[in-house]
Amino acid sequence: MERRLATWKMQYLSMGGRLTLINSVLDSIPTYIMSNQIDKIRRSFLWKGSYEGHKFHLVKWENVIMPKQHGGLGIRDLKKHNKSLLMKWWWRYAQEPTCIWKEVVNAKYGRQDKWSTKQNNDPYGVGSWKYISQLREEFFQEVSFRIGNGNSVKFWKDRWLNNQPLNVSHPAIYRIASDTDSSVAQNREGGIWAPRFRRNFQD
Repeated sequence: MERRLATWKMQYLSMGGRLTLINSVLDSIPTYIMSNQIDKIRRSFLWKGSYEGHKFHLVKWENVIMPKQHGGLGIRDLKKHNKSLLMKWWWRYAQEPTCIWKEVVNAKYGRQDKWSTKQNNDPYGVGSWKYISQLREEFFQEVSFRIGNGNSVKFWKDRWLNNQPLNVSHPAIYRIASDTDSSVAQNREGGIWAPRFRRNFQD
């Protein structure tokens, strides 16, 4: 990216020209774990016409990346874009059961259920999956499920009833549940709800 900027700065681009290049070229560069560095380069190029030297930034970057209809310049928010790209891998994990990449991930981390691997507690992680794993909870907060037979939907942790998982909407009850990872199907018997708890509510 810096090599590209080194040639562009010699062309004395206007602000409009810099904005066009940011949107059409710089934003097409893969961003997975580079968004902070890329944002630094984009800010410098927008205000200075190059990556080098110093120049006062006239507007906060948070305002620059807002949509044009909201007063910004319409530059892509790389952090949000990066999150959306990473979260798509959780969806692919569930929808692509026989892919080689999934077999590799499962071999490394272990499979937890249809939707996810086991938690990665290694502070160093391995490759991009470390960053994908950090977005696991945020991804599932935005996902809701249709029950079906209830075997693959978690009773307490998935968002299948109302707008929140039961462990969020009913934390006190969740804390005394016998199996916090149980499925919806495991909490029904004979057509009625039958969740199990470690102690009585009165205790």
